[in-house]
Amino acid sequence: MRAIDMSPPILATIDESTPLIEAAKMMREKGVGDLLIARMSDRAARPVGLITDRDIVVHAIACDLKLDQLTVGDLCTRDPVTVDVDADLAQITAAMSKHGVRRVLVTRDSEIAGIVTLDDVIDAMAQIMNNLSDMLTRQLDYELAHMVSQDNAA
Repeated sequence: MRAIDMSPPILATIDESTPLIEAAKMMREKGVGDLLIARMSDRAARPVGLITDRDIVVHAIACDLKLDQLTVGDLCTRDPVTVDVDADLAQITAAMSKHGVRRVLVTRDSEIAGIVTLDDVIDAMAQIMNNLSDMLTRQLDYELAHMVSQDNAA
C-alpha cells in the first residue's frame, strides 16, 4: 500500500498567525487532530509546519502558557517529516520511528499531497491482517473440500 493510497487529503490549512484557540476550535469543528500551517503570500500559501491537538495539550495547556496570547506559529512543528507518495508501509513506519512522530506529510514533487497518521497505519495493518486471516480460512476450506478420503486412497 502506497502512502498516497493511505492518505486522505489535507482537510484543514491555517495561517501561522492564527490564534491558538481559534485553531483548536477549527480542529473540533472539522473533526481533525492536525492542521497544516501555511504562510500566505501574494501568489499562494506555502506550507511551513504542522500543529496537532497533542501540541496544544502537551506544549501549551500542560505548561500553563497563556493560550490567548499564542498563535499556531508559536507551537507548530516546523519542517515536518515527509514521505513520497509512493512510499510503502515499511518506509512510512520507518520515517515515523526514526523521527518519533505520529504523522508524516505525503509529498509529490515537493508539493503536499496528503498526510498519513499513525491511525492510518494501524488501519492499513488491520486490513492486511484481515486479508491474511481470510486467506488462511479459504485455504483450509479448499483443503477440506478437496481432501481425498481414506477409502478412495486405498
